[in-house]
Amino acid sequence: MNNIIEKIDGERIAENLLGLVAVPSPTGSERAAVLAYADMLRQAGAEVELDEHVPESPAVVGRLRGNRPGKCLQLAGHIDTIHAPHAEPKREGDVISGRGSADVKNGLTGILEALRVLKEGGCNFPGELLVTAYGQHESPWSTHEPL
Repeated sequence: MNNIIEKIDGERIAENLLGLVAVPSPTGSERAAVLAYADMLRQAGAEVELDEHVPESPAVVGRLRGNRPGKCLQLAGHIDTIHAPHAEPKREGDVISGRGSADVKNGLTGILEALRVLKEGGCNFPGELLVTAYGQHESPWSTHEPL
């Protein structure tokens, strides 16, 4: 895992974040954003499955297995956003704004980049990286069903 930090691509993170923020995901209606994130994880090299317990608010589970036995590290975040009017997503230089850009779609795209870099590095780590993204987080609209 030498020089792994140098392999992180800030521009790729920004593009993924802007793409994810462009998909509305108010609590209870996260399906389109979950599917978009699932596709991003697949393209990065993860094994992906959906938990369809709540059809309009599925959860995505991505796995990247290392090249030797070890523990599982789970990285997780919610993909839903609050129900409030907001401006269209945009990028101005290094600043990306839009619903979810700071809570927590930015974290999910950071997780995505970490997974991608580990995959590109040949999965040279012990154990497994487990990535989960879920909805039904933001109150008062949440029922917390997928949790």
